[in-house]
Amino acid sequence: MKICVFGDVHGNLSQFEKLVNSQDFQTADMRICLGDMVGMGPYQKECMDLLSQYEYTMVLGNHEARMTRLIDDLNPEYDLEFYNQFKLYRRMLKDYLPMFQNLPKGFSLNIGNKKLYFCHYAWCGNDMANKNNSLSTKSLKTQFNIKDDDYDYVIYGHIHSPSTVKEGKVTFIDIGSLGLKSPSNYMMIYCDNEDLIFEQKQIQFDKDLFLNDCKRLNYPKWHQLTNLSFDNNLEKRNGKVLITGGAGYIGTNVTQKLLETDYQVVVIDNFSNSYTDSIERLKKKFGDHLSVYQLDLLDYKKIEKIFEDEKIKNVIHLASKKYVPESFEKEAEYYKNNVVATDYLLKIMDKFDVKNLVFSSSITVYGKSKTNIVNEDHICNPISPYAKQKLECERLIKLWQKKNKSSATILRLSNPIGANIEYILRDNPKTKEYMGILPYIVSNADKKLVFNGNNHPTKDGTTIRDYIHIEDVARAFKNALEKDDKKFAIYNIGSGGDGYSVIDILKECEKSLNKKIDYTFGPRRDGDVSIFISDNQKAKKEIALSITKSLT
Repeated sequence: MKICVFGDVHGNLSQFEKLVNSQDFQTADMRICLGDMVGMGPYQKECMDLLSQYEYTMVLGNHEARMTRLIDDLNPEYDLEFYNQFKLYRRMLKDYLPMFQNLPKGFSLNIGNKKLYFCHYAWCGNDMANKNNSLSTKSLKTQFNIKDDDYDYVIYGHIHSPSTVKEGKVTFIDIGSLGLKSPSNYMMIYCDNEDLIFEQKQIQFDKDLFLNDCKRLNYPKWHQLTNLSFDNNLEKRNGKVLITGGAGYIGTNVTQKLLETDYQVVVIDNFSNSYTDSIERLKKKFGDHLSVYQLDLLDYKKIEKIFEDEKIKNVIHLASKKYVPESFEKEAEYYKNNVVATDYLLKIMDKFDVKNLVFSSSITVYGKSKTNIVNEDHICNPISPYAKQKLECERLIKLWQKKNKSSATILRLSNPIGANIEYILRDNPKTKEYMGILPYIVSNADKKLVFNGNNHPTKDGTTIRDYIHIEDVARAFKNALEKDDKKFAIYNIGSGGDGYSVIDILKECEKSLNKKIDYTFGPRRDGDVSIFISDNQKAKKEIALSITKSLT
């Protein structure tokens, strides 16, 4: 027997569809929802309709208890804003009462020699007034009249915090939330003869998609109705975000990601290596939410005035010279543009009390490594002047964060690749040597290509990297911006896995273009590392890095 158990969906249809389309859900003998199918999200009826298409499903409800007690038990003197938000929630909930008025609050099930009780725990009253979603097992026992020797397992939802607690004979299991937390959680229960196996599983939560659903349907902002852990981005949306180098490849994609979720963005770029077409498309689409200034970060007085006039509250620092071979030839110029400019920026942030910074660094700071997969704790041994300067910027930022008790997040990027198709935000630098491998191949497919080095100790002699799609990179910057925990943190931003060689990418381009591409090899470039794969587990866990696209 196989049971799929999940918690609050809250009308998050896109998230619910991920579960419904999974093999776990499709092949389950029974499917049980232990939380709110509806309540806060934009697609409430659609979620109920989708679930009703499947046999052997059960939705448990405890909404009436919350409906009758919620407002009475809240103390408006404690938090008037919170009180008013839940008055709005109650009005919304009323519209859907017919759907779940007669739902059972709990039921028991015997599997083998084990007794299980499934229930929808209605946290309300004092727990709600204190903004405390934690469960006391005493409260749960009282609500469902559970005795200590009644069951082996009590499995419940609606608390949004996966946990397992054993009290005497009984094991209490909170399955977490499907539609309102990152990452989403659900549970599979397997019965093999007399043995029970409980397996917690996760589905990556796409906050951007959910917010866009709400915005498109003109739905009340769900994040104003609940105090879930990632809602601190509300304050930031009221303060502008400065993006240095915002007209470039990474910059335009990060700008677009913020604009589509209601941020106000100010872009500074000297346009030394980027064209205006991409940022102009964004300006045309998002209007007054985007301001663009053609300025150099080394122009201290003018940058100061931008901070003052635009009332900047957050900074994403992308601007830099980045071509590794050139950094050997023009080290002093690179140092001024990369390190001195960063120092200027930190001083200006100090002056205007801006305390949230996300900095674009590079995996090149690790240099050559004895291991192919490198995590954030690995010793840094940069080879090129460019990599050394990135590491120096990280050092300056760490000192700044410690002095100011600010939030500083370093993203060590692997190799961004691909494009945002909707807005045509692609890798298209003025200096063609700066161009990434994919646009280099595609734009020169009718010529004989030259790749740097085929004598690396790899499967085909070319370098291997964990290329990551630019839209996943942009989302990582947005998530890092919203982290804002007054700490210094470093994250690797790459796709992980086995990586791809230069020839792997060439072959995929040949498939897409349906043509054979002629190529040869030149000498290895100074500073090139043969194999580099970034360990991205920390970023996945702490800033919800998601790898949604692959090369193939």
